[in-house]
Amino acid sequence: MLKKLGIIIIVLLIINGFCNAQITKLDYYMEYDTSTCKYDFYIVIVSGSNATLSQSFLINSQYSIVVPYNSTKVITQNHNPLQYPSGQPCIWNIGTTHSYPLNSPEIDFISITPSLNPLSKFDPMMPNDTVKLFSMDIVPPNSADNTAIRLYRNNSDPGVNDPDMLGQSFTNSFTIGSGSSNQYDKNKSPTRASNTLTSVIDTSNNSLFIDITTDASICQLPLTYQWYGPNNYSSNTEDVALSPYTPANRGIYTVITTDNLGNLDTTALEIGSNKMHYALHQGLQITINRTSVGVLLPLLGDQNKNSELIIEYRKNGLPTFQQGITTTKANPGFIVDGNPLGLNYHAGSLFSLGPNTKYDLRVSLVDPEGFGEVINASFTTPSLDETTNPTVFYVAPGTSGGSGSANDPFRGMQTALNNTYIATKTLLAYDGTYEAFTINHSGSQESSTTIKSINLHGAIIDGNNTSTGIVTLGNSANTTHHIIIDGFVIQNGNWGVDAQNTQDLIIRNNKIIDVEYGFVNRKDNGWESNQYIYNNLFEGRTVWPQTDGNIPSERGIDLRGNKNVVHNNTISNFGDGISTDGPPYGFSHNMEIHHNDITRIVDDLIEIDGSVSNSLIYRNRLMNGRAGVSLAPILGGPAYIFRNEIINTEYSAFKLNRAPTGIQIYHNTVLNAGYGMSSPTGWQSTIFKNNTFFTSGYVFEEDENIATGLYKFDYNAYKSTRSGTAAQPWFKWDNVKYNVLNDLTSGTTLDSNSIVVDLSDFNNINIPAAFSTEVLTTDNNIMPTAMSLAKDAGQVLNNLNDPFVKDGNPDIGAYEYGQPIPVYGHNFGEACSYSDLSIMTWNGSKNDSWFEELNWTPCGVPNTNSVVTIPSNMPNMPFLNTMITIRDLNVLIGGGMLNLGNIIVTH
Repeated sequence: MLKKLGIIIIVLLIINGFCNAQITKLDYYMEYDTSTCKYDFYIVIVSGSNATLSQSFLINSQYSIVVPYNSTKVITQNHNPLQYPSGQPCIWNIGTTHSYPLNSPEIDFISITPSLNPLSKFDPMMPNDTVKLFSMDIVPPNSADNTAIRLYRNNSDPGVNDPDMLGQSFTNSFTIGSGSSNQYDKNKSPTRASNTLTSVIDTSNNSLFIDITTDASICQLPLTYQWYGPNNYSSNTEDVALSPYTPANRGIYTVITTDNLGNLDTTALEIGSNKMHYALHQGLQITINRTSVGVLLPLLGDQNKNSELIIEYRKNGLPTFQQGITTTKANPGFIVDGNPLGLNYHAGSLFSLGPNTKYDLRVSLVDPEGFGEVINASFTTPSLDETTNPTVFYVAPGTSGGSGSANDPFRGMQTALNNTYIATKTLLAYDGTYEAFTINHSGSQESSTTIKSINLHGAIIDGNNTSTGIVTLGNSANTTHHIIIDGFVIQNGNWGVDAQNTQDLIIRNNKIIDVEYGFVNRKDNGWESNQYIYNNLFEGRTVWPQTDGNIPSERGIDLRGNKNVVHNNTISNFGDGISTDGPPYGFSHNMEIHHNDITRIVDDLIEIDGSVSNSLIYRNRLMNGRAGVSLAPILGGPAYIFRNEIINTEYSAFKLNRAPTGIQIYHNTVLNAGYGMSSPTGWQSTIFKNNTFFTSGYVFEEDENIATGLYKFDYNAYKSTRSGTAAQPWFKWDNVKYNVLNDLTSGTTLDSNSIVVDLSDFNNINIPAAFSTEVLTTDNNIMPTAMSLAKDAGQVLNNLNDPFVKDGNPDIGAYEYGQPIPVYGHNFGEACSYSDLSIMTWNGSKNDSWFEELNWTPCGVPNTNSVVTIPSNMPNMPFLNTMITIRDLNVLIGGGMLNLGNIIVTH
């Protein structure tokens, strides 16, 4: 959700001594005037009136708005209140500016104060009267940022107690006639003129000409145009002119217009026969993580939106392709968060791949109108970045001195960093307490710079309650890349790890405690990528529960950018657990968040608001938070949310606000007091299958759904402790109540194969009594019983079921009967980078990937000094189709592997 934007306009004046005001409640309202091209600022009387002169004086006011950072702002005209007794408008002046705070980056906070000389009053006012105060010219640096200009939101934008606001309050309040403030929080949003296109189409003389005219106001000009059409047509001209005009040019022409305020409008025109809807594309995009791949195919057509994309894959060297997860089609005409999506593509992910493994890819684009194409490609997943043949330096606590040898270590981490500029280096820290430090030099693509505690958690980085970063990685002006931070205690400060413009970063095996933010990308440029955060403990300072509706700003892990992976972390006591919610929206692709253990979070346990495609959120245990997974909004998708435990959320297991599109929710188990899921606006292009819900209220309560939403709900398992009567229905869908599941299935197109389950269908399920009572990890065992109705009752899901389902018949819910219980959160007993890798034995406990650390005892990946043994009768035998070098290899009778020729043994 957009909860931390904020720029503000304020007016503050205190005058005492008047009788009680009769204006008891008022609203705030701003509007863009398309005749003057200015923003007008108003108050709207909600209740009361000012019958006397003393009830008409302005006593105390604070009027706050939100605009982008570094906008030009000029007050162009003053209207009210009026000076007494002259009747001239009082003068409003721009005052103090509070720029670019952490919690609201790219934002200014501005105080605007009226000069009330000597007194200023309002004319008589009644309920529903609208009074204009002043007009402004506001020009953001980027015209598209016009959509970000808004009023300050009481109780959701940063408040006076937010440390980043430096004690300044911007709460909207307004007092007319007495010493008590008249305040009304539901501020109206500015309205904007639409841009309606009309066209004249001429297909004579063997040519096509489309002449466009618009009713856009002068303030919206100039308009820019982007055309898409049949036969690979693309143009940024205002009008279309084609000669010759042939049957191949017939079909749907779509023009996306952007006005000077950043508003988008999409218009489609049918030219000639409607039988040729080509789904021409712009080239396949493949984005590779260590264990997943995102595929995205931008389209130039398919205006009837009926093309499909099928992804197939196989390990190179194997004969058979497997089908990938269901893909998502982004619809440019969908309205998401109040604006046309404007994106036209197919996308999908491949999941549970092996690191450092070569794969073949086959992508099929199919359109019923007759167009089709098969695209073949290959890719190799990367291995875990490690330092090879580094220069090793040693560090001990202190502030200066030392040479970096084992016997004469550098004194202090900053001293070591300031005196070692070689990229390929490892800094090994002796036990003790160190001061905060900053890294401004990168590693290399061939070998990362590693900073490591010699003994796990023996070295402590203490921030001395710093208001900035304890460990600071780089700065926003330059890229900092290929850095590993390993095995420290990082404590006592605002930002545990402050990572600015970072790429190819590994944060592992650390305790990051007593902080406001654990790990943070706070500059919001979206330049970050390949940040790998795993096996850490994050403990914050935020008290849970908070049930007053306030949204704390602190976050355990706060990410931006693309291709980020966060897994096996334990996170507690923050405002948000793991968040990618921040500008630039519509930028983030290909993230993985899995096997994290997150609890005692005031707001969202995981939020990926504003992300676009191929997000994988799976196998997380999410407990005791306001919302489980926030998807408010997803801008096209797909976002895959599967096999998570979501227990004791205050409002909703899945936050689907602001009309997101492209969401696939599978195999989750939800236990909630109250309702299981609810959102204030409809969602679009959503698949919801194989989930289990236990609640004491509505299973789901959805008041407003979108008619073109394309909802696919099925194969779910539900249980509410409600009676299932008209007084206590289980479901509300599109503002219609359905008492029980049979009523829902007969009255809608939802859940025709779904079932009702009971507590006894699972080993030990306890529905939470009240949100404010903490649920512990030991309170529930959500494994289905041998006779459970949920057993084998799910729908088969390509690729997503592969690591979990061994009998070919998926169970409904997060767990599969008879399969191992997931391991969530950190495990410092398996800090693999601390293992002795000289003698290694294959255990195959995870999968068949040679490069999966937990497939080996001790955990890690064999290197050039390792003697490797492959035992017999392992659950998985290792697969290898890339070259590796080890010291020696012993394959026991009954053991084996494919492609032994890819192993170089040096003896």
